[in-house]
Amino acid sequence: MLSDRYKDILLPIIRNFTIFRKIFLYVYNMLTYYMKKNMKKILFVFLLFSLPSISYGNVFTQINSRDIKIEYITYTVGSEIYDLKVWLSDDVATISAISRDYWAISGINWVFFCPADYSACKWKNYTINERFEDWIDLSFYPDTGERGVFWWDQDTIPFIHQTWKINSSERNNIFEWLGNFPILYANGKNMLEYYHDVWLYDAKMSASMKRHFICSNKEKTEIFFGSTSSTSLDNLAPALYDIWCWDGLNLDAWASTYFNYNWRELEKWSRKVLDGFFIVPKTFDAIAINKKLDSAMPEITRVFKRYPKQSALAKITAVREYLKKYRWDMYETYSKDIFDSNGDLNWYSLEVTDTYILQKIYLFNILDIELKKLYNSISSSTS
Repeated sequence: MLSDRYKDILLPIIRNFTIFRKIFLYVYNMLTYYMKKNMKKILFVFLLFSLPSISYGNVFTQINSRDIKIEYITYTVGSEIYDLKVWLSDDVATISAISRDYWAISGINWVFFCPADYSACKWKNYTINERFEDWIDLSFYPDTGERGVFWWDQDTIPFIHQTWKINSSERNNIFEWLGNFPILYANGKNMLEYYHDVWLYDAKMSASMKRHFICSNKEKTEIFFGSTSSTSLDNLAPALYDIWCWDGLNLDAWASTYFNYNWRELEKWSRKVLDGFFIVPKTFDAIAINKKLDSAMPEITRVFKRYPKQSALAKITAVREYLKKYRWDMYETYSKDIFDSNGDLNWYSLEVTDTYILQKIYLFNILDIELKKLYNSISSSTS
């Protein structure tokens, strides 16, 4: 039977929201299953939608390449399941907030910009890097100079562009792009050698720090973007080449770092950003999930705030632990080990191939963020 300590969280929500009432039986059965496995945690209600069980184009990989830890997400060009999207603005925002506005599930920050928290920027956020969205060119300069642009056409075929030098005649075919510095690879050539030759390889490039990047393979069938452990760009470039980076661009990182997968915040720093790159699902209604969650959160908040402060915090922690456990179980199910040429384990790749499960993970990760906010709010309250 469902114990009273589970009911006092579940039932008030179920009584007030039709969507929760409809799936109560499923929730009850799942909770019973986990209780039988001696999992003494509080279950939180989640939404379920029945959709086709096929997916591709949002694959997470964690790998060791030349002693550099690389985490990246691969998009399959021409995917019937996912779209690519760039977001850009003159107003800063977090990648998480942008993701919810764009209904995206995975994303990363992009261009270098002058942040308002730098006095040299005169308390204004702006960038001179190239930006192009839905055929509209919003670039600061007509010439890229030594900067590079990672772009794709209307069919999402990716290219590197640099005025007068690399695919320079293709500018009119650009559907969306974002520019940055430096280019890592162009048509399979390591471009850092050039930057060394013209004295543009500076101390920040040679320093060991976390890096963000975007690449495409030689066949132009995959675009992948991600984050690395601390390294210099000279060390990073060959490590990316080993994982099939044929065209590649360095992205902004450090205090502007954001990196999401399935709406889980893998990396998050304090500074808001001007633009980002996203994977957006076509096969489920992320808008509906977000709206239902937004409508449910006020009641969920009231339920937890009925309890004394420490009890409420303990219950929220238990719910978040359950969400983490569920996500871990699903990722274990859908992950595959990666082995190097010597047959040694070299970490793993992950693709949730069941859209039904993907939606639950998507919702759970959003819930986890909202519950973290609620936890912090209650924790900082005086009562």
